[in-house]
Amino acid sequence: MTRLAPLLVLVLSAVAAAAPSPSHRLTGSDESLWLVRSGERAFDLAAKLPNKDWNAVARELGGELVTAAAIDKNLHAFFRQGGLYVIYDMEGNALPGLSPRGVHRWDDNTPPVAICAGKGLAGAPQDALVAIVQRPAGPIPAPPTRPSRTTAPATSPATAPTTAPTTAPTTRPGHFSDPGPPRASVTASPSTQPVPRSASGQPMQMVNLAVYEALGSSWEYVDETQGVLLAREHRILPVVVGDVLYILIAQGPDSRLLAWDQRTRWRSVPLGQALDGSLPLAALNVHGRLTLLAASPPAAPEQATQPSQPASDRLQVSLHTLAIAEEGFTSQTIRLAGSPLLWSADALPTAAVLADQIALLWQEQGQTRMGYCDLSGEIPAVHDSDAFAGPDRGNGDLYLQIFRYLLLAGAFTMMFLMRPRTLPKPFGLPPSQGPAPIASRFLAGLLDFLPFMFLASGAYLVLLPPGTNVDQHARQIMEGTVLPDALAWCVISGMTGFLLYSTLMEFYFQATLGKMLFRLRVVGDEGRKPSLREVAARNLMKVIALSFSLFLLGIYALFMLLTRMRQGLGDMVARTTVTTEVRPGPVSPKPPEPDDDQVD
Repeated sequence: MTRLAPLLVLVLSAVAAAAPSPSHRLTGSDESLWLVRSGERAFDLAAKLPNKDWNAVARELGGELVTAAAIDKNLHAFFRQGGLYVIYDMEGNALPGLSPRGVHRWDDNTPPVAICAGKGLAGAPQDALVAIVQRPAGPIPAPPTRPSRTTAPATSPATAPTTAPTTAPTTRPGHFSDPGPPRASVTASPSTQPVPRSASGQPMQMVNLAVYEALGSSWEYVDETQGVLLAREHRILPVVVGDVLYILIAQGPDSRLLAWDQRTRWRSVPLGQALDGSLPLAALNVHGRLTLLAASPPAAPEQATQPSQPASDRLQVSLHTLAIAEEGFTSQTIRLAGSPLLWSADALPTAAVLADQIALLWQEQGQTRMGYCDLSGEIPAVHDSDAFAGPDRGNGDLYLQIFRYLLLAGAFTMMFLMRPRTLPKPFGLPPSQGPAPIASRFLAGLLDFLPFMFLASGAYLVLLPPGTNVDQHARQIMEGTVLPDALAWCVISGMTGFLLYSTLMEFYFQATLGKMLFRLRVVGDEGRKPSLREVAARNLMKVIALSFSLFLLGIYALFMLLTRMRQGLGDMVARTTVTTEVRPGPVSPKPPEPDDDQVD
């Protein structure tokens, strides 16, 4: 098997190079699991909490995502464009991350090649972001002095090489130097030196890998490897376990595992036969232990769970867990119902940790499949899990916010047009009319408003994709995690319809259907019929209160209790109120006027 390892990896690498780049990427933490689905020019985000369903956080986000990692309930992402760093929360909000501008040996336009969660490398007391930045190979200058950690001595100017080394580069104490594959002899000139190539024939270059950790409001330089041979196809898979940073350089038979801690700095961890003939997929921290996932041809294809598939097209995935004190790896094949679970070579799973479980997600026959396992490798069940089948947050919040701002602009315009030219007299009613009871006004308003909300809800249910779980969808909406575009437009349409209905009914009939049922009327000052501008202003203020929150609606209604004529906030702006007829009581006889002749 050892002799066949390079050939097997060449086959796997050729298949991976011919197939499109993986469009799905998982990253997780103890509190959340994130899925990034990348397209040609945009990407989608979905997230889930432990024992919860997926939530489509955002879709069609622009930019080319280079690397991403979950920390707590947030997703930290770096983009290729200018090294932009953005933090996404589970509601789809995007916040700018720390800028690397001015950080030691980090070009602020260069994104990291990989990031992960970790703490303690540079003194962070809690989970922080660790970034691996690729730099041109060369001597490493001394980092800036930081009292919180000891800095390894730098190469002195007197001993620093003046030209690029042709053999293994000189390192300063405490730094790792990777000789890589054999290269040209010392006597060969730079122009005649053969270019090092990977197992698949790709050209390689010598680089340094610098490590940074986000501390509070700044990035801190941790350390740096010197002289690592990398090709474009190679992947950097970092993971922090305890206070040790492991970096898996995934490059087929030349895969290497580097480790760094405060005591020993850089060292190489022997892989043994853990990744022999395998294609590395992920490096994870599971139960405080380093776990590597790698794909390889199955040892016994006839015992797999997909016996009908050709053995040459199916690969198994194994968990390789580093033993305590780094004394070798123990391996377990991922299994389903006791048999190895096999994957197509062009649809290998992406993996991440969620609450000490390993989550695996892959594509199979056009369906998204998902399963969970622990370090035993046993998956209890595999289920369909389309994280983006649910509702899309889209721009629903933005549309609703714009609608509210337009309502406020309309209200201020009405108030400006209706401002009195002189000091107004107190609002009054004729003796035959009195303020309507608050309970009657509330019930009448409820009867008028509910039909529009039922119509808006029904229209949205019609627009839902077939097969949508309505109960789950409604729960997500109530929890505030989802506000799809279609729902926002239905709400806006319902509110606009209610505003037009109330305004026209009160202008032509001085009452809506609900008010007619309770024998209520809308009147202006002295009981006159209100103008169109007045009924529009009072209903506009009512819709503003309904569209913002129940708290503002309560303030709107509180004015009815505090004013003599039971005027709501809209009534006070428009100088209107809602009245009911007052039945006249018995009129007492008027006393006779005295006769002038009887007056002495």
